[in-house]
Amino acid sequence: MSKALDNIIKRCEERGLKTKSYSPTVGSLDDSEEESKKVKGIVIQIPEARDTKNIILIDDKEIKTVEKSQFDKFKFIKSYEAIWSNELKIIECQIQTDGIIQSPMMIQRRLNNLFGNENSDDDDKEKKTEYEFPSPDGKIKIYLGESSIEFSILSSFRRQMFFLSTRIRPKMTIRIEGIEVSTHDQALQYLLKIGNSVLFQMDLITNVPFHLTFDRDIYKELRLRKAGQKLSSLKPPKFEYDHEAMSLYWYARTAVNMPLLQFLAFYQIIEFYFPQYSYQEAQQKIKNLLKDPTFDINKDNDIAQVLNIVKVSAKGKSFGDERTQIKATIQGSIDNESLWNFFDESNDRKEFFDIQTKSKGLVKQKISFTNKETDIRIDTANRIYEMRCRIVHTKDEDELDLILPTSPEILLLKHDLELIEFIARKVLIAGGRQLVI
Repeated sequence: MSKALDNIIKRCEERGLKTKSYSPTVGSLDDSEEESKKVKGIVIQIPEARDTKNIILIDDKEIKTVEKSQFDKFKFIKSYEAIWSNELKIIECQIQTDGIIQSPMMIQRRLNNLFGNENSDDDDKEKKTEYEFPSPDGKIKIYLGESSIEFSILSSFRRQMFFLSTRIRPKMTIRIEGIEVSTHDQALQYLLKIGNSVLFQMDLITNVPFHLTFDRDIYKELRLRKAGQKLSSLKPPKFEYDHEAMSLYWYARTAVNMPLLQFLAFYQIIEFYFPQYSYQEAQQKIKNLLKDPTFDINKDNDIAQVLNIVKVSAKGKSFGDERTQIKATIQGSIDNESLWNFFDESNDRKEFFDIQTKSKGLVKQKISFTNKETDIRIDTANRIYEMRCRIVHTKDEDELDLILPTSPEILLLKHDLELIEFIARKVLIAGGRQLVI
């Protein structure tokens, strides 16, 4: 073990940071001969609110750079690619633009174009690595540009296991200095308050959508998907589908980094068919009512029953309220057995939705699996409707808490995304027509 790594371990112990040795075996190819060597390193637990995140430091040529830094004075900010230090009075968060985490060089060029001195030559612009934003009070300093060495270290080495690429990689960040913070919640509050204000102003003036980067680990877990069938199972196309609904489907399938938007896009596919299935249900209800021997067209109460059935939605295209419409659409396009099979595919999935378990969820509505004959489509419809309300409800509605893209509970959305994607696919399939060429 090098002296630099030994010094880092002692510093971490003095600060109360838990460490443990780490010695993976790394295979390498040299002159067509495979060799293996032991790599020495340590795992360090860095605080993140009430939890911790691991960083892995390897005893290599970069360890001296790590030793000279003050990375151990920082903690992570939950839900964001961000760090903070009450000792150094610094908050720093990665920034991104155009919906993807672009390369630092690309974002640096954008910042150069936005902030660069028009009179300076191109070489000077390329050398510029950060720009100072006007201070709100003269004491706080705000910088946009290449990340500090501490942020680069904590971001580059934040991982669950060792891999060969160990280079300290710079990021593009917003860094707030001279800010008095003593708790994680204060750090998060100031990051959102100042960071969003700065980046929103830049967006309004330049039309370049810079924004704070969300925690990549959250969305990485949501993107994990079950492997599909092999291409050998392909069949000649026999059906065509409504292009409006398919447009929403492709939008949802590609919105992998925006789970709330993805949920709503799948929901809109189901909503697209509300008029068709709510009309069928209303028609059947009226038929059943008129067949009743006790129905009397001269009684106001009986006529009122008909009027209640044909009551249209606010848009004037569907019958009944939204909860009724989604239930009609699901029951009209999916058989109960197929839905049971979907839940039976995974024990984790079934346990998550089961009304008899105490697992956490984003909504109260769960699903009763006690009786195989139960029509679980009703519980499913109610759950999807409640999820939709938690995502799009207005500020003045007190019954539900808004789910934000950065809410830690966003991880709980995984199974609900699987469910609504399954439902949306079944609704699309049911709406398919014979392909005519």
